[in-house]
Amino acid sequence: MKKALCIIENIIIILLLIISCLLFVKFIYHINHETLDTTYLWNISYQNFQTTSGSQSINLENKDDSLNFSVTLKNEEEFSEFTIDLVNNGSLDAKIANIDKEIVSTNNVLVASITYLDGTAIKKNDILKSQETKKIKVRIDYPKQKEKIYEALKLDLKLKIKFVPSI
Repeated sequence: MKKALCIIENIIIILLLIISCLLFVKFIYHINHETLDTTYLWNISYQNFQTTSGSQSINLENKDDSLNFSVTLKNEEEFSEFTIDLVNNGSLDAKIANIDKEIVSTNNVLVASITYLDGTAIKKNDILKSQETKKIKVRIDYPKQKEKIYEALKLDLKLKIKFVPSI
């Protein structure tokens, strides 16, 4: 009787091991053949950088979802202006959660104006719809003052626009 009970216990253990191995193989197969769900895709980027005619050249770096650029202006006739597309290629609408601007300027004289192409201000809670593109314009002017400055002025700007899903 004890021998028969021992045999039945061993058969049950072997069956449980076989079943668990089959389930493990099925799980691995499912992982290897899983497809990416693109129903909710997040893809916002800066594209299509263009300098305005007559503008001074700009050193631009687009890295880690932020724009870093620097420009040097030498006299009152000089300016620097460029446009860049803010593109949402994802399937979710996006809302601006935060706009971080770090501006470092010689003697704090140069300032950068950052707007949409039509001149409206970029502000928190603006919506960038799915598959939409908005053009951003950045302009830096040499200051027009009664007293001449007579020196080259440099401006460095780091711009980061943080988005969240628009619900």
